[in-house]
Amino acid sequence: MFMGNRGVLHDVDSHIRRPWQVRRWLVCVLAFRGRHWTGMTPNRYTELFFLDEATALAAGHRPCAGCRHDRFSAFCTSWAIANPCAARSQRPTADEIDRRLHAERLAPDRSKRTYRTSLSKLPEGVFVRHVDWGEAAYLVRGGGLLAWFAGG
Repeated sequence: MFMGNRGVLHDVDSHIRRPWQVRRWLVCVLAFRGRHWTGMTPNRYTELFFLDEATALAAGHRPCAGCRHDRFSAFCTSWAIANPCAARSQRPTADEIDRRLHAERLAPDRSKRTYRTSLSKLPEGVFVRHVDWGEAAYLVRGGGLLAWFAGG
């Protein structure tokens, strides 16, 4: 239902070569103002697809300020509540949010940052990977875990 963008991730042969290129990770609508995309176009951003907004947000993306302006505005309002700043008198900018999100994604060696905690400390809607269960993803819901699959 949504398309994501992390920059140019693929090479001219359409092989994924990196997990991200830019710190601005967006979640966009599939169609906007008649624009059409051809997947894996050389030197153009790599289209990522998400079944729903929860999956896109869990993957570290934020709503696009262009094609999803209302959702972006709501995201900024929620962000300001969750990340209060005495110096800020207005809503946070996209750059401010992107810098913070990107810093939270990366470990000091620029690898993907991960966290270990108990299930009871996690909020509803968080996606997790259990260290003893391989690479499978799970959604925290109702105090338990639901297996996540690409098809829903």
